[in-house]
Amino acid sequence: FTNNNANREGGAIYYSLGDKNSAEKNSFVNNSATYGGAVSISGNSLSVIENTFSENHASGYGGALKITENNNKVINNIFKNNYANQRGGAIYSNGNNINILENTFENNKATTSIGGTLYNLGNNTQITSNTLKKSYSKSNGGSIYLDGKNAKINFNNISESISDENGGAAFIRSEGATLSNNNFTSNKAGASNGGGAIRIIGDNIAITENIFNENSAKLGSTIYGTGESGKITKNKFIDDKENDGSLRWEG
Repeated sequence: FTNNNANREGGAIYYSLGDKNSAEKNSFVNNSATYGGAVSISGNSLSVIENTFSENHASGYGGALKITENNNKVINNIFKNNYANQRGGAIYSNGNNINILENTFENNKATTSIGGTLYNLGNNTQITSNTLKKSYSKSNGGSIYLDGKNAKINFNNISESISDENGGAAFIRSEGATLSNNNFTSNKAGASNGGGAIRIIGDNIAITENIFNENSAKLGSTIYGTGESGKITKNKFIDDKENDGSLRWEG
């Protein structure tokens, strides 16, 4: 699917109000729309598997993909050089229980807003074993912007991502979130803002066994957190750059 355009939803594919469908082993190049530059799909138990998305553009949300409703999966895709003017340079998702697994993301951007690669609104999100590199957002969440309870972000490699505001790698608003066994390398938050790797807000958060290396921000070069009953254990902090410490926590 190459050089397709839609005025509103899904430059190449728009599908709505159906469950248990899949898009597999396709190539989407240089497609554009307002929402979901290449693909916009809505339904439950949808699957997006082993596709390549490159150089797609949304003037609104989801530079490559907009996916909504519940229990959906995005697995083993490649997202490269996609951008949204607003939210989710590669993916905009809205719904509970989405699983984003083993994808490769490189050089995706949200040029005026949040979530340079991923924007997710919903509970029980799982982001696992992905590679996210060279993402950019004008606002919060250079690579990931996530809002919803009980998020799980595990075994990812997130590097060289920039937010002009907070959360160079990730901005997370989630009660009961777990972040474990991730590598955060050379991520940066804006000159007057916080969380070079992570800006996180919520109670009962667990940050465990991650490696943080060469992240930078004015407020908390690695982590800037707000909330009660947080647990930060068995992490490695290496050569992070800061004005007021590698870790800043309020609450």
